[in-house]
Amino acid sequence: MVLRTMTMLAAVATAIALAAPARADEQGYLADLQAHGVPVLPVAGISGEERVTNIGYAVCAQLLRGAKPEDIASRMGILSPFGPDIVAAAQDQLCLNTP
Repeated sequence: MVLRTMTMLAAVATAIALAAPARADEQGYLADLQAHGVPVLPVAGISGEERVTNIGYAVCAQLLRGAKPEDIASRMGILSPFGPDIVAAAQDQLCLNTP
């Protein structure tokens, strides 16, 4: 029984070690935004790409805290018309640990 358990643990550890690491795809996120016409404009010395990427990661943080995607999208301020697209792109490309 102990040998069987040890063999199983070794197999799981090997599978984890060899699995490709999950990574956020910032370029994919930016491409999704561009495809949906989301403006990627600089603000106060911050590049547009950096700004919307930061917004995307903020979306991920809110999702991890249990916020609903539609609620996040409705609170985008000046970007509200694009809120659903921003949230969807973030979920698809950036938010690796969200449902």
